Amino acid sequence: MKSYEGRRQYLSHLHVQKLEDHTQIITLSSSILSNPTLHSNLLASLDPTTPPKPNLDHNAYPCPQSRSPARPP
Repeated sequence: MKSYEGRRQYLSHLHVQKLEDHTQIITLSSSILSNPTLHSNLLASLDPTTPPKPNLDHNAYPCPQSRSPARPP
């Protein structure tokens, strides 16, 4: 009986972890879609013939192409 309870708790933990991972993916996706510059840079990174636009939103996630240090607030 104890092994059943242990497996149930383990599977419940995996389910919660999967939900947390999906929540992080959705949050990141929505932040990319809400920032047009970041969105266009992401699309440009998939197409190597398109040059990336400068990221003007300093509150967004840093663009992978930019190596400049973050500005202090």
